[in-house]
Amino acid sequence: MKRLPTEQRRKQIADAALRIIAERGLRRFTVAAIAEEVGLADGTIFRHFDDKDDIVLEAVHQLEEALIAQETEYEGDPLERLGAFLHHRITLMRERPEFFKALFSDDLAQAGPPEAGERVRALKRRSMQFVRSHLQQAIDERLIEPGHSADALLYLVHGTALAIVFSGNDLKKVTGESLKSGAIWESLERLMRRS
Repeated sequence: MKRLPTEQRRKQIADAALRIIAERGLRRFTVAAIAEEVGLADGTIFRHFDDKDDIVLEAVHQLEEALIAQETEYEGDPLERLGAFLHHRITLMRERPEFFKALFSDDLAQAGPPEAGERVRALKRRSMQFVRSHLQQAIDERLIEPGHSADALLYLVHGTALAIVFSGNDLKKVTGESLKSGAIWESLERLMRRS
């Protein structure tokens, strides 16, 4: 196998760890499985990482970078910003489903040291707070029909995201089509936005 620069190899190993955790679960998350996934000998993994916990911490770091990267780049009113945020997340879910399966299943939080679990839980809280604060701001600005609470709407949005993550291609098999992230948000926004 071609020798890669250390940073590139570390990313490859962390990506493999995320895929294994998401697709096979914690019981099959082994150094041997990671090595097989990236085409290296088991011991070679430890040229790039101190131990398995170190691999998990790097996987969490990659997840943090991907999820936090664009949080401040959204423009428009609170619902438009929330729509852009969700579009980014849904696009990322489709490109990297292992990120979200590992995150939402709690396996990633349990795979490594306590610090990994704390960071994963902080990521979840941060995402939920982002959505809730934008919903509350939309309520305060009277952009949402009266009578809705930010907490109730948060569960609607979060439940939609979970359905996307865990349905995979099953929805397409049933309906014969793949929903675009814009269509998903437009439907949610129509339910909430004040006429």
